[in-house]
Amino acid sequence: MNNASILFKLIDVTVKGNGRDILRNISIDIDASKAYAFVGSSGAGKTTLLSLFNALIIPSSGEILYKGNSLLSLDLRDHRREVSLVQQEPVLLENKVYNEILLPFKYNNREKPRIDEIIEVMNTASLGEDMLYKECSTLSGGEKKRVAIARSLIVKPSVLLLDEPSSGLDMVHSANLFSNLFALNPKPIILFTSHRIDDIKYAQIIVLIKDGCLIKTTETLQEDELREFLKEEDEN
Repeated sequence: MNNASILFKLIDVTVKGNGRDILRNISIDIDASKAYAFVGSSGAGKTTLLSLFNALIIPSSGEILYKGNSLLSLDLRDHRREVSLVQQEPVLLENKVYNEILLPFKYNNREKPRIDEIIEVMNTASLGEDMLYKECSTLSGGEKKRVAIARSLIVKPSVLLLDEPSSGLDMVHSANLFSNLFALNPKPIILFTSHRIDDIKYAQIIVLIKDGCLIKTTETLQEDELREFLKEEDEN
């Protein structure tokens, strides 16, 4: 991988919390031309790793570069607009879905998207038009997740970070969501966490994480090997 293709570079990154290392001495280059799946059990550190890319969490030690520049030297507001994070349990702040999707435009002077653009991101997030004016307080967990994804897509991020994007979704909505996201043109660089085999298959690079450490980074991982890793992690 040449330097021009490196999106993120993590150098000996450690994140501490609650008296332990949540991530330990992580070094990895993220290729700007690849989709990545970060795979591991609950508590392995994959969510924390994803949050580092968005600068939602700052490492205790080590360095993170974004396109060759120190992450801490960047305007974090601009960075988070360019590198958008959808958390596993997103918080919705507005009363209706329409207003929630437009939330990123509420406190700035940027031109608001047209209604057809809003419907387009809703469709990508596997949301029907009939939900446009639905009350956010009535949404299920899976619907809230998809609204948050639409909210991220509306700002046209360069990088989309998805923490367990299919959690709370049935298999049909999960399959539609991934199919739609990876069919986008232009498509953002997608980095996501997951423990679902069907989701992980969309990644070009699979990163296995265990107890805060990178175990393996690979382009080729047999399904039975992946199932065995996930089974072992669930048992632990």
